[in-house]
This record gives sequence, structure tokens and C-alpha cells, in this order.
Amino acid sequence: EYPLQTPVLFSALDLDSLNINYRTFVCPVCLKAVRGDRQDFKRHYMIHSGERPQQCPYCTYKTIRKSDMTKHIISRHPDS
Repeated sequence: EYPLQTPVLFSALDLDSLNINYRTFVCPVCLKAVRGDRQDFKRHYMIHSGERPQQCPYCTYKTIRKSDMTKHIISRHPDS
């Protein structure tokens, strides 16, 4: 496991300096190469920051991805 660092605001990060090439970013926390665009990198970084923007309307479950929330609602709240 990687030690969780204090979340860094993206505006404070120089994302261009993290860019290995036009489609690969390196996470400054875990050094994982994230392929895609800046939004893909920001989504990966939420793992380290603890941010979970998707909140279940029926319980306290939170997640990063909307698709995970949809699966949660279907499996845990089928009558809703």
C-alpha cells in the first residue's frame, strides 16, 4: 500500500511536468502511469485524495464512478 499524502489541489499541480507523452501521466503519489487524458488522471487521483463524488440516495455508500453507483443501486436497492 502507498502512504496517503495530503491531497494536492490540481490547480497547484503542474500537470505538464507529469506528462511522459501526450497520453500518459504519472501519479505523484503511487507513480502509476495513467494512460488517457487529464480527466482520467484526475479520476485516478481521487483514489488517493479520498474524494467520492457519487453519493447513494438511499444509504451512505459513496464511490468515485457513476457506473459503480448504478451497480450498487441495482444490487442493494432493487425495489427503489
